[in-house]
This record gives sequence, C-alpha cells and structure tokens, in this order.
Amino acid sequence: MSITVPSLLPPSNLGRLHEMVWSIPNIRSEIMLYLPNRDIISLLTTSKIHFHSAVEKLYEVFPYKEYENILTRCKDKTRKQAYWNAVRTIKLNRTLPPTKWVRYFGPFPNATCIQAPPMYVSTNPAMIFRTNEQGHYRFVFQPEESFKGEWQLTQGSVIPERIIGTPSAWGYRQPLTIMLSHPPSTLSPKNESNIMTNLLKINESPEYFVRSLELHVEVDRPAIFQALQQLHSTDKLRLQCLKVSDFNAETTGLALQS
Repeated sequence: MSITVPSLLPPSNLGRLHEMVWSIPNIRSEIMLYLPNRDIISLLTTSKIHFHSAVEKLYEVFPYKEYENILTRCKDKTRKQAYWNAVRTIKLNRTLPPTKWVRYFGPFPNATCIQAPPMYVSTNPAMIFRTNEQGHYRFVFQPEESFKGEWQLTQGSVIPERIIGTPSAWGYRQPLTIMLSHPPSTLSPKNESNIMTNLLKINESPEYFVRSLELHVEVDRPAIFQALQQLHSTDKLRLQCLKVSDFNAETTGLALQS
C-alpha cells in the first residue's frame, strides 16, 4: 500500500518555488558543495537550472587536461555546445600569468569571469571579468588583495601601482585594505569628515575600491559607524570587514551588514 501526502501548494507553485530557491547563489553553492561528483553529473539530465549549475561545478572540480580529453571524445556537437554555453565562471586550477588567462574564455561564449587559485593568504582570488560592449569584448583585471594602504590624516595616501605584466588595454580594479592611523588624541569633527572624504576619493576612482577598513584612531565610534553604514547603503563604499583597534584594549573586528 502506498500513501500519498497531499502538497500544501499546487505543482506549478512548487516548481516556481524550487527554481526560486535553487537560483539563490548561496543556497546553490551549499548544495553543490556537499554533492558527490556522480550526483552532480546526474543533475545534467534534470532541468535547465540544474544543468547550468552542474556544468559550472564540473568545470571547477575537474582538471582542464582531463576535461579537454572528455570534450575531444564527445562526438555530439549539440551536447558539447550545450556544455560550453552553460559555463559562466571558470576557476583555474593551476597558476598562470594573467596574460594567458584570456584564452580560456575561447570555448565558453557566455562565461563572464575567470578566477585564479590564490597565491597568497587571501580569500579574494585574482579575477578577470569579461563584458561584451557593442560586439567587442572588454576585460577588467582585479588582482588578488595583497596590498594595504596606510593613511595618515596629516599625510597623503599610499596607492599601489598597477601590477606589471597586465595589458594596458585591460581595465583594472585594485581591491584595497585601508588602514586609517592617527596618534591617540581626540579628533576634531573636521578630521573625522576628512576621513570619509578621503575614502570616497579612492572608492570613486574606477581603478580602486575599498574592500576592508582598519581604524587605528580615537574617534566617536557611533558617529563613524553611522557614517560608514550610510555610505555602505548607497553603494559608495562596499566593505566586507571593519576592524577597530582600541589603544586601551585588544583589536576588535566588526562586520558591516549589507
């Protein structure tokens, strides 16, 4: 005897709900993270949204040489093209100079990003972004975050130079961890205003954006947090982390909520 449990939602709504949940990047990545390769492969025969996710994951977990052999043996041109069309992000599994990355875009007409394996202790790998502008591809290189610029309120900023070897025709975006330092003293409202003005000057530059901020200053904490949240909410300053060093206590790390 079989028992059928009635659904609270009609099948059409269940399908839309399933696709909506599966399309959320964080949920999808968690699901794919714990699936064995054989189960990932089985997703290729389900729905379109599963197919795209499975192909992206397969290109991430398999070595490129092995995949080149698989594609060579694949005689079904339609199926092969479907694999290529599904790829959006390419994650390299070997270290190569940035100038050699672009060739990996070749087979994948819809791929928009290439990520390299981290070379330093960093959770933010180097990447190349590709956009199609009026029939011409434009590339923007974003190096791995390995530079910290230290700001003194009484001095100018220290900005890194462009990494040698990246083609001049490429766009360039340098992620920065900015350290704001000042001798322990009470800062005037003008100096606090200067902090935000200087940060915006960097963040508004097309070649740089502030990813993390470390404060080594004595400031009115609620005021500085409120200002940062305001900038954060208007997309002028997108921080992943805010660290505050108290001169009379241990360093405290605070994460800004998006």
